[in-house]
Amino acid sequence: MFITGGYWKGQTIFCNNSATHSTSPIRPTRTAHRQAIFNILYSLNYPLKNKNILDAYAGTGAMGFEALSRGALHCVFIDNSKEAIDLIHKTTQKLHIQDRVITYNTDLTKPWKLPFLTGLNATKIDVAFLDPPYTKNMVSHTLNLMLINNIFHTHSIVIVEESRKVKLTIPNEMTILTKRVKGSSVFNFLSFTK
Repeated sequence: MFITGGYWKGQTIFCNNSATHSTSPIRPTRTAHRQAIFNILYSLNYPLKNKNILDAYAGTGAMGFEALSRGALHCVFIDNSKEAIDLIHKTTQKLHIQDRVITYNTDLTKPWKLPFLTGLNATKIDVAFLDPPYTKNMVSHTLNLMLINNIFHTHSIVIVEESRKVKLTIPNEMTILTKRVKGSSVFNFLSFTK
């Protein structure tokens, strides 16, 4: 698995061999899908330069590393799998970007309050990637917890990957900017209602 664009294009993203197996809890976003997501962000005129990123249910951290490679300033990676966090640490060390990355090994479906914005000297998250386990109906609950923690601003964008079989429910404060179906997955680009 490798980074598809930007400064570190072609660099390896560490991925346990089991992560590509259907029974693994780590399900990396496919290469073509990652490229499509960043092309859509570009078409929405949403540059990543100097943005603060959240990669939630991060798995290998592929989405966050892609964003960092494309100019994002910092990335917070959150996953409840220690294996996933260990893989993210390996890639972070390989790229020598420890000062731009914060990781949390925690469960996003339970009430949480993380001091990551203080750790980044940031005020809000600009772009968030959510890729929870498919068909577990975790998106709405996670988004509500994020809103409670007030981690977004009015111009933030949230990209949610989910099974196309699932009808996405989002908080009233959010709206779907656009969505794309890719194979068995659907990618929803969410913004905030003004």
